[in-house]
Amino acid sequence: MITILPKKFIASSYSLQHLGINDAAWTYNDIGNVIEYLAQHNYIILGGDVYRLNGNVPESTYDSWYTNKTNVDNVIAKAKSKAIDYINNYHLRNGDQYLYSLVFEKQL
Repeated sequence: MITILPKKFIASSYSLQHLGINDAAWTYNDIGNVIEYLAQHNYIILGGDVYRLNGNVPESTYDSWYTNKTNVDNVIAKAKSKAIDYINNYHLRNGDQYLYSLVFEKQL
């Protein structure tokens, strides 16, 4: 999924392949830019997962969020807002040692 993202986002990501997940996660400082890019390009943020950095290696926290995909007006904006709110609150409660991955799909 991350192959649709610009190289600068891929370069700043942490691979999750060692966990058997063909995806990536970003720090708090980077995830907002990824979310903004996806929303601007008509992608719905369906949810995401949280990982804790152990040294430089992501480990699952089993924390996550999701958005119900519905045909409501402004679904992209609402899903973006929910993702940003969840990540901001998680960061405030837990600090900087966490990464965030995203589940998203193109809105047709």
